Amino acid sequence: MQSKSERLFRGQLDKLQPKLRMIANGTDAVNAVRAELSAAMRVEEEVLLEAAPPCRGQGAVPIKRSEMPRSVVRGKLPGLPSKVAVNVFVQLEDPAARPGDVIAGTDAQRRDLVITTMSPNDIPRLLAQKDVAWVEIGETLKAPRPTIARGSVAAPSPSLRKFSGASGPPKVLIGIVDVEGFDFSHPDFLDGNGRTRWAAIWDQGGNARPAPSTNAAHGYGAEFLKPHLDAAIKAAPRLG
Repeated sequence: MQSKSERLFRGQLDKLQPKLRMIANGTDAVNAVRAELSAAMRVEEEVLLEAAPPCRGQGAVPIKRSEMPRSVVRGKLPGLPSKVAVNVFVQLEDPAARPGDVIAGTDAQRRDLVITTMSPNDIPRLLAQKDVAWVEIGETLKAPRPTIARGSVAAPSPSLRKFSGASGPPKVLIGIVDVEGFDFSHPDFLDGNGRTRWAAIWDQGGNARPAPSTNAAHGYGAEFLKPHLDAAIKAAPRLG
């Protein structure tokens, strides 16, 4: 027997990010409060916005435990919320696909990734599309917050980077996905000769170098290989 969530989402929970499912499982009133804390959400109706007073501001203070209700009665969700909108990322099975009855033609698309805004009430129709592989909330980018300390920084001991029980250099290639970039010249990423241990960097939004491939899946962005990175490290002292 299907659970209520499986019925609401037409048995397509494997395509839906758990956090987005949590938002869709909340009432419009609950999501109006969430919208104040999340830049990926907005309230569509003025009446709903007026009914949910701001929780943050100059006069906001933490609620005391004694002020909290002793118990909470859980209600039943009659359907998915329709008075809020959520920014979502839609991963497509085929970059050429375009589920037109759910995704507007004006929505931004880069290869197999579409950025759109929709009501949680429309998510089941989107999940039902055979060309849709995954749907998640469109989180905002966050600026890096590096830790600044005084003194010099030395590369960590090679023993800290060895795999347990491995003999000789480990034949492992590690891939990392990040939206804020990498410092390939950081001492943690340098070998004993001052060269980077990075094999390559694919800057998916850049155009300073050719793309890694000419096929549809990887034919965009700029690829920097180890020789390019080592050359940049070597030239750095002579620049600026």
